[in-house]
Amino acid sequence: MVNYVSPWVTKWHMTLAAIGLAAMLTFAAFVSETRAEAPAPTPEIDKIRGVISAQIEAFKHDDAKLAFSLATPEVQAMMGTPERFISIVREQYLPVYRPKKIDFRTPVELSDQAGVMQPAVVVGPDNLPVYAVYTVERQQDGAWRISGCLLYKLMSSDGTLT
Repeated sequence: MVNYVSPWVTKWHMTLAAIGLAAMLTFAAFVSETRAEAPAPTPEIDKIRGVISAQIEAFKHDDAKLAFSLATPEVQAMMGTPERFISIVREQYLPVYRPKKIDFRTPVELSDQAGVMQPAVVVGPDNLPVYAVYTVERQQDGAWRISGCLLYKLMSSDGTLT
């Protein structure tokens, strides 16, 4: 599995994402034509997906300020400016910067109540799917903000990377 790691993702986020991804892969095939119906989203899941979707829409319109505002304060501090943030996303996260399709999967609540991992299959502008794992954290004001995103290339049924 090849991954693209942003400089603002901490070792802690990478470890959590790896553990969560391993757990999800252990319990279900995440790219199956015959996957079972997922449970209906709850209002909190809708809010989490709404934040991710809003950031992706901001990327589509090159609205750096809005996209930046949807990141956690820690990410904002590491990135410095909205322009630097969107520049890094444009260069290193093209599938989420200009996605053709997003298919959210079942989120995983982190056991230490630090947040939620929201996986999704994202089809980028090159028509190749990637597996995105977002970490999203609830802020003191109750709002959800994105604290990281890891992208993983998917393997096709013949074992080659897509």
